[in-house]
Amino acid sequence: MERTVPRISMTYQPQATELLLAEMYGDEGKQPGWWHPKSPPGNNHQIFDKALMKFLNGNLYYPDLRNMVIHANDRDPYWNPRLPVHIDFCQRAREFLGEQGPLGRMCLWKIVPDHYIAPHTDNYYYHRCIKRWIYFLNLDSERTEVVFANQKQRSDAGTLLELQPFHEKHAFFNRSQEDWYFVVFDTWDMHMLTNLTDPVKDAAYAKDPARTIYMSPH
Repeated sequence: MERTVPRISMTYQPQATELLLAEMYGDEGKQPGWWHPKSPPGNNHQIFDKALMKFLNGNLYYPDLRNMVIHANDRDPYWNPRLPVHIDFCQRAREFLGEQGPLGRMCLWKIVPDHYIAPHTDNYYYHRCIKRWIYFLNLDSERTEVVFANQKQRSDAGTLLELQPFHEKHAFFNRSQEDWYFVVFDTWDMHMLTNLTDPVKDAAYAKDPARTIYMSPH
């Protein structure tokens, strides 16, 4: 998909990068550790290869759109107590960017040396409703490769980059011999969230024990 508006890309408070890395390194070795997302059953491809995740606000199952809406409207959502600096960074970045909608899924990613997140789009309905932001914590564009909509993107440490994951095929390659880290967080489109919010259905589903199947702190 060809973009009709310029992509937002900026260097965001470089001193924040050191604080984020320090917190991330301090959390290494603690349990639960990194989580490896798997491709859906029946798929032979391995989109995420050796890409690993930690969740800042829970392992939210975004195929369950009602669950994602409830979480977006939750005034007291779960926050990972081990990664407060990352959570604060995402909240401040959202305000700095002027994004009016609440935060959606928030993750810390690690791609091990010489591995990747393969080219793909995220095509659940949730992905139509959000804008995605990627903040690179280490390495540089000579040792990594980031491609959005067939265009290479700057990926130096301290760069904040916008992505439309539903429309734009995207991929991340670690060409280095070091682990590569970046923060990914979503911001909701308020118009879409308002249209999807149903107080009656949301209240009933929020109390349904089955909902816990589709959400986890880790």
